[in-house]
Parts: sequence; C-alpha cells; structure tokens
Amino acid sequence: MLPFLDKPILQHIVEGLANQGFDETIVTTNYLRKQIMDYFGDGEAFEVKMTYPREDEHLGTAGSVKNAEKHLDETFVVVQGDGITDTSLKDLMRFHEEKGTIDTLGLTPVDNPRGYGVVELDSNAKIVRFRKKPRPEECSSNLVN
Repeated sequence: MLPFLDKPILQHIVEGLANQGFDETIVTTNYLRKQIMDYFGDGEAFEVKMTYPREDEHLGTAGSVKNAEKHLDETFVVVQGDGITDTSLKDLMRFHEEKGTIDTLGLTPVDNPRGYGVVELDSNAKIVRFRKKPRPEECSSNLVN
C-alpha cells in the first residue's frame, strides 16, 4: 500500500495486470490484509476479480502460492507486491507454454547484478545456477530475477 505517483504500488500492479488482459488477481497477504481488502474490494473498480486467501501467519512467496492453491486452476503468474514492471507477462506466459515446462522465471539483464538473484542459463534457456545476492567475483551472469 506504499504510495508511488499518487496511488499504492499494488494498484499500479493490479492495473498493469488488467491492462495486459488478466481478469483475476489473487492477493496473498498477511500484512495490511484488511487495508488492502478495503481499498480494492472485489476488484470491479479495477476491472478484475480479486480474491484474498486467508494467511494467518506470514508464509513467504512459495507458502502464499501454496495457500492459494485452491484458487488456481490454470496457468498463472506470481508477481511480487512491491515490483512495478513493464514486462509483457502475456509474452512470458507464451514462452512458458512453448517450452512446456512446469514453471518459468522472468529474467532481465542489469549492469550490476550483485544485489539480486543472479541466474545462469544453458543453451536451451534452462536454469543451471542461481545465486542469491552473490559477491562480485561470483557474478557469472548479468541476468537477474
């Protein structure tokens, strides 16, 4: 709910998803749950259906997705609630479907990858190594998640 350019970061994310054609958003939250639900409601004002699985304790990203599992019946995208991007998630989903993998991680090149999760890929775009916030000498790639 941190404001950025006169509206919460989460609103930028929800609107970006709606603009890309996503019609449903599942918000997994423990922190500020009531404030988020009061602000977004059922999502109609943002042209999406919004669902809020109950998360009584902080479960982390993977735990939150597992907790929301009963709401997931098709291919889905996990987006962190504090990251605004202009990445085409529809293109990422097409790539995922073309590769026929169980999951796909969106990556981007950066000039200085030290503060991120650095990823190395093989010639088939499969992850062969992932290093979280490596030391400078451990940065073998500039691709980050």
